[in-house]
Amino acid sequence: MPIDAAGSIKRLRAIGQQYAEQLDMAPELMLRKKTLEALLKSGYPDGPYQLPDSLRGWRRELMGQALLDSLATPGEQS
Repeated sequence: MPIDAAGSIKRLRAIGQQYAEQLDMAPELMLRKKTLEALLKSGYPDGPYQLPDSLRGWRRELMGQALLDSLATPGEQS
């Protein structure tokens, strides 16, 4: 990934950590780095982004839209 994508990875990882804390789970179980990179590669740098197949089931339902929203509004955090 390009160096300037590091900020996006951090934002996405923070979303995963937030949901992991709510569910009392280990953050690394919520979102894998490979999944975050696949999400970024789907539309980097200007989108549109698509959720990767590796983010499926309850994870997609739980935080899929939050991840896409984070990429749609770079620099803004909720």
